[in-house]
Amino acid sequence: TSFSASYRWLPKLETITGYSAVFWYYFEPLGDNFSRVNQTFDQQFLYLWKPSTSLVFEYRFSTITYWEIEDYDSIGNFLLLGFNHTLNPRSVLNFRGGAEQRVSQVPNTGETSTYLGPFGQLELSYSLRPQTIVALNARYGTTAAQQAGYVQDQQFLSGLSLQHAFGRRLSGSIFFNYQNNFYDQPEGTVPDYTTEVYNTGLNLNFAINQVWSFNIGGSITGLFSSNENLRGNYTQNVLFIGTNLSF
Repeated sequence: TSFSASYRWLPKLETITGYSAVFWYYFEPLGDNFSRVNQTFDQQFLYLWKPSTSLVFEYRFSTITYWEIEDYDSIGNFLLLGFNHTLNPRSVLNFRGGAEQRVSQVPNTGETSTYLGPFGQLELSYSLRPQTIVALNARYGTTAAQQAGYVQDQQFLSGLSLQHAFGRRLSGSIFFNYQNNFYDQPEGTVPDYTTEVYNTGLNLNFAINQVWSFNIGGSITGLFSSNENLRGNYTQNVLFIGTNLSF
């Protein structure tokens, strides 16, 4: 869920103020309950450098708050520079890079720890032709660990997808995602370890009419851990069928 408001102060100067919240709720937790909310407030200053390029300075403040367990909350501050660039009327490239500071509680100690590290975010949507769109996204920063004893997960994730319309009714997409997680709990008593996650799949969509469409697809996910005692390896295969309603 997100809200934002923009205001153009001068022909080349614009500000965007935003708020977003993401909620996780676990109905039947095993062990600690990691239900939480992640809230982010952001302020952007955009300067129109060229007709197709805006230079951006952005500040973000984020909080991660758990509802059921103690000593897992954290707050973060982000100072970022970047740009928004329009490649053509159907394609956009956005980039943010800078520093992240995160102050986290250390579970079961009553203390806090401070992390300072790089943060980067890239989003690209490129239309090869009216029927074909390539999308790329990548992000490096911290996120909630969702594991007992760990508050912080330094995460790199990236995804690539290709969407194509075969005609007026049939369209499809294929995607590949990669994620690397480094569980490093500052001032904690738990060991550091990493996981790698691979995810790929495809989807097909058939428009029955202007309102209803039929979907079918599948995906394969694999997780590989450097410490199987803390988190074991696994693979997951998913097949699905469904419908979409547009109005």
